[in-house]
Amino acid sequence: MISCLREPVAKRLLGPAADGRSLPDRLGAPDDTFWYATGRSALFQALRALSLEAGSAVLMPAYVAAGVIDPVRALGLGVRFYETGRDLIADPESIRTSIRKDGSIRVLIVIHPMGRPQPVASIRAVCGERGIVFIEDCAQALFCSDDKGRPLGSCGDIALFSLTKHIGFAEGAAIVFHDRNLPRPERARARPWRTKMATFWYRAHLSLDFRMHRTSNTALAGRLLALSGVCYDAYYRIASRDFRALRMARSTWRRIGRLRCEEVALRRRSNLSQLYRTVRPSAFEWVFPDDMPGWMPMAVPAMAARGGRSALVAKAMQRGVFLASLCDRWDFLPDARNFPNERDYLARHFLVPVNEHLDSSQMAELTDVLNEL
Repeated sequence: MISCLREPVAKRLLGPAADGRSLPDRLGAPDDTFWYATGRSALFQALRALSLEAGSAVLMPAYVAAGVIDPVRALGLGVRFYETGRDLIADPESIRTSIRKDGSIRVLIVIHPMGRPQPVASIRAVCGERGIVFIEDCAQALFCSDDKGRPLGSCGDIALFSLTKHIGFAEGAAIVFHDRNLPRPERARARPWRTKMATFWYRAHLSLDFRMHRTSNTALAGRLLALSGVCYDAYYRIASRDFRALRMARSTWRRIGRLRCEEVALRRRSNLSQLYRTVRPSAFEWVFPDDMPGWMPMAVPAMAARGGRSALVAKAMQRGVFLASLCDRWDFLPDARNFPNERDYLARHFLVPVNEHLDSSQMAELTDVLNEL
C-alpha cells in the first residue's frame, strides 16, 4: 500500500548527518529555539509570551487546522480569517485590507500549504506597516525553500515547526524567534502521565500506518487505516486540551539529533521530480501546476473533478494507492457563504505521496496508477 500517511522514521534515516548539520542546527541558534511536545503547546506558549492586551485578535487563513485555532481561543484572543486563492496562496493586498478593517489584529499567521511558499516578503512588509507580529507556520514546510533559496520559516518574526505532522515522530515541535525584541516563552518542563498517554496513542497510530504500508491486501489495509484513525483520535482528544510547556522525551530528542535531514529532503525532492515528470493527469489537476526548486513536501495536493473525489480515491485504493486528504480534519471554515476557494479545496482535494519512505520503483507504481485514473 502506497500512502502519504506518516509512519515511524526508518532506521536508515537516523545517524550522523551527511553534511554535519542536525535538525536543531538547521532551525536556528539554541537560545532562539524553544522545543515542546506538541505544536499546539508551542504556539500557545509563543502567543502567551507576547502578553497581548484584552480584545486582541489573530488573523489566520480560513483553511486551517484546529491546532492553530484552539491555542488562540484558549488564550482568550479573537480569531479572524482571511481568504486565499484556489491554491491556498495568500494575497498580500487582501491581508492588508483585512488588517485595515480590523484594528484588533495584533498577530498574523501564514501557513505554507504542503511546503509551497507564500509570498512572505510582501506579507512581512504589510505586517511591518501596522506593527503586526508575523508567524510562519511551517508544520508542512520543513526542509522547503522559496524561489531565492531562503528556507521557509526564516522571514517571519516567529516560525513554528511540527515534527509529528511532517515526519514520523510521535511528538516534537519547535518555535523559533527571529525578532530579538519579542519576549521569549517559557521553556519546556516535566512530562505528566497525560502527555505520555498521548504519545502512546500517536505511536500506535504510526505503527498501524507502517503495517498498512507493508500489506498488499486492500481489505486489510482499510481495516488498519480505520484503526489508525481511532488511535489518532484518542491522541487528539488528549493533546488538544493541554497547552502547557511540556517537554519531549529524551529518546525523542536523541532521534531528532540523529535525523539525516539531507537524505529525507533529497528523497522527497527526487520523488517529487519523478511525479511531475511522468504523470499526465486527466481525471484531476495539480493544485500547483508546476514543480519548483526548493520544494520538498511529504505530499502533493491535487483536485478531483467536482463530485468525483470519493470515486477517484476508491479506485486508487483498489490499486494499492491511498490518496489521503484533510477533508475530515480541517473542516473548520467559518461560515457557509464566504471563502469559496477554501470550500472548493476542502471538497475536491487529495494528497499524492512523495515522502522519503518511497523508492523509485514504488514511485513508478504510483505514477502508473495516477495515469490510469
